[in-house]
Amino acid sequence: MKRLLIFLIIILSLTSNVFAKEWYEGGSLHRATAGEWLSASYQNRLATAADFLAGNKAATNMDELKVRAISLERCITEAIDDPRLQGQKVAEIGAACMILLKFK
Repeated sequence: MKRLLIFLIIILSLTSNVFAKEWYEGGSLHRATAGEWLSASYQNRLATAADFLAGNKAATNMDELKVRAISLERCITEAIDDPRLQGQKVAEIGAACMILLKFK
């Protein structure tokens, strides 16, 4: 019985890592600088862009949110691809990009 319990615990811990997150989960760059944004994973940048958009109610459904998040991530990344901007706050760049992209 004890072996079965240990086996089940091991199996459950392994399978929890198998399931991938949704594309909009795991964004943690809301207070990041440009340098932190550029060194983060694409998944993290995309999820954070989705959070920025959702917070501003800039999409009416998940399909639209994903399309707009991809555009916003690209806009932010391209805007801060300059070593002189490494200390700039991503949230400020994101807000400017949302206006530029007419998402706000």
